[in-house]
Amino acid sequence: MRNKPRGFNRYELVTYLIPGYDALADRDARIRARIRFALDLAVRLQGLIMVEQENDLLQLSPAERDLLGRSRATPPIIDQWTASVPLVLLTIDYMPFTSTPRPRGVAGPDGRQDANILWIDPTDEGTLLNSLADVGAVQFGEASEVAEVLGA
Repeated sequence: MRNKPRGFNRYELVTYLIPGYDALADRDARIRARIRFALDLAVRLQGLIMVEQENDLLQLSPAERDLLGRSRATPPIIDQWTASVPLVLLTIDYMPFTSTPRPRGVAGPDGRQDANILWIDPTDEGTLLNSLADVGAVQFGEASEVAEVLGA
């Protein structure tokens, strides 16, 4: 894992982020907790992005604005996201976890594919933490800092 604080394992870090995670009895309950956390974070992060990029929202089509503000309880089914405002999605809503193909984004200036789609992956503790770092929702630092979560 990238820049993991010394002395903390993935399970402990996720327990820090999801209250009660350590009290969950089994693997399925922990998976459900990570999914709930990821979904809640995706909605919050999408809202923050929309507020921060309010002027860019005016350049989007009504359908694109609607999709950004739509509930994530039913994941969007689109072929490609070309808007400049990033779309926040959960990996588990798309292939290979479901039969729904993953939307494609556009390449960023650095050549990174899907630069305008922010993926949160609650598959396991490691993928969750890595994806949170990738979308900027968690920042790992020195052990004394542990983790800093946006909006928490």
